Amino acid sequence: MGSRGPHPDPRSTKSDRGANTLSRRLKKDPNGLPRMPTGLPSAAQAFWKSHAAKLFETGRLTRSDAGAFERLSRTWAQLVQLDELLEAEGMVATTAAGGAKAHPACQLRTNCEKTFLSLAQQFGLTPLSRQRTPEVEKEKPTRMRRDRQAEADLQARYFD
Repeated sequence: MGSRGPHPDPRSTKSDRGANTLSRRLKKDPNGLPRMPTGLPSAAQAFWKSHAAKLFETGRLTRSDAGAFERLSRTWAQLVQLDELLEAEGMVATTAAGGAKAHPACQLRTNCEKTFLSLAQQFGLTPLSRQRTPEVEKEKPTRMRRDRQAEADLQARYFD
């Protein structure tokens, strides 16, 4: 079942006024970027390294999401493995009677891809889900108060 309502328009002026769902902002996890778990396959490690920092910066990955992101990374590794298998053996397998049928790994790959896309949507890794999820709240720069003596020195140096 899909999400309800129209897709938010990122160019809408309603977002600036706070009347659109895009006006909501995520906050970064103060605990920092979750650590990559040990024992991940190499393809899963590569996926983690290439996406975790970006997702953390946008507020879409927190330490409490690490388990789901690990599952996403492992699912990616399974997809890579199934792609390599299908590339090596082909999409069609022969039966004992000499007929042709779809390779059993084709169905596994289809199921794995559905799982991957479902998890990827939760992290905003698809174009539509990226549009639907709010951005991280940017920290406002703090103003530094000048020292009165330093300001007087500058005034005397340049304007007197």
